[in-house]
Amino acid sequence: MNIISVDGGATKTIAVVHSTEGRILGVGVAGSSNYKNVGLITFNRNLLSAIEKAKENSGVNEVEEYTFALAGMKDSEKDSKTIIDTLNGMLPDTKLSFYNDGEAGFYSRFPEGTGIVVAPGTGMVSYGVYDGRVERSCGWGWFLDDEGSGFSIGTKCLREATKLMDLRADRDTRVLNFVREYFKLSDDRELVSRVGRGKLDIRGIALLATHVSRLAEEDDAVANEIMNEAAHETANAAISLYKRLGSPTEINISGYGGVLRAGEWYWNRITREIDERIGKMKYKPPLFGYEAVIGSMVLRHIEDGEAMGDRSVASFRKQLTAIIDKLDTKDKREFLLM
Repeated sequence: MNIISVDGGATKTIAVVHSTEGRILGVGVAGSSNYKNVGLITFNRNLLSAIEKAKENSGVNEVEEYTFALAGMKDSEKDSKTIIDTLNGMLPDTKLSFYNDGEAGFYSRFPEGTGIVVAPGTGMVSYGVYDGRVERSCGWGWFLDDEGSGFSIGTKCLREATKLMDLRADRDTRVLNFVREYFKLSDDRELVSRVGRGKLDIRGIALLATHVSRLAEEDDAVANEIMNEAAHETANAAISLYKRLGSPTEINISGYGGVLRAGEWYWNRITREIDERIGKMKYKPPLFGYEAVIGSMVLRHIEDGEAMGDRSVASFRKQLTAIIDKLDTKDKREFLLM
């Protein structure tokens, strides 16, 4: 039997065609499917685009089931109903399963069902499970929260740049020139029309995080401060879950998300602060954002009563990487930042 598992958030949507035997057959990618950011029309369009690309790339026409791990799902009764009603209308008479994106991302790192995961992507969410108890932190959205996320990093970069433009700050940093070049500003005040009028480009602002992390790695003082603050907030998310789960000393911590593409040096900053504040912990290496779709696949197999573990995740990850490598170059660059 063939299944399509979809993971959708503020930056991208990825759909994976896979079989109940554990083989990945094809992948499709498209833009954001966070309906609260892009609206239901774009939500529908991007989901269908990713699904159709996955079918085309796999050569599969008949799909018996779908699983959806989506931003907004299970955030509130209203959000969940909006998503479920929309997808039931899009795919009538088809078995659909729904997960929160943080829940599915958790199972991409902890298929056995115990651990803490932080997910700094365009937004920020964290999820922990221990001894049957489930806790969630962050995920309040860009207006209220999302500290440690790509959007938060990008916003802070822009705020530092405006201080430098006004001479409210005088720092030895490349952040100002970077912002001027990135937005091709002939006048600094043009920045207002680029980011502050009309529909807020959450994805575009979040993409600045990649460049801020690169400047930090090159020892730019302002970029380092921004990334250190983001690492601090990510550590806070993990620590809050640890405490809410009863401070279990044997629990592992991991992560996934686009911000973690910054590299091992950034993950080390996060884990170092966690260790300093609550004692030496155990860690699993983080995954990148698109690999969170593996969690939806794991959950589907668990529903069939199968035992899932790190070996299962490693197999899915190896297959997924091989197929992603063969995707259209334009799609990889635009949606996966590769």
